[in-house]
Amino acid sequence: AYASGPPEIKNLILNTVLINSPRLAGANRGTGFYIGKRGGKHLFLTNAHVMNEDDCSMARITFLKKDLSLGRASCSQVLMTGYT
Repeated sequence: AYASGPPEIKNLILNTVLINSPRLAGANRGTGFYIGKRGGKHLFLTNAHVMNEDDCSMARITFLKKDLSLGRASCSQVLMTGYT
């Protein structure tokens, strides 16, 4: 189903990431999206309630590679957060 689906769905799945952020009050888990590469660093977008500056050093990001194997990344910097 995945491989034979529309390219838009395949692209969305390949750009969705899982973020695990350990916190003092317990672990937090949420999703985000791979945006692309800037200045040699990979950029991911997520909501502030999933990960913020305090969570960055402990956060682990899991994503699908193009060959459908799992990839892992860590956070080195939070560029911006905000609450509305």
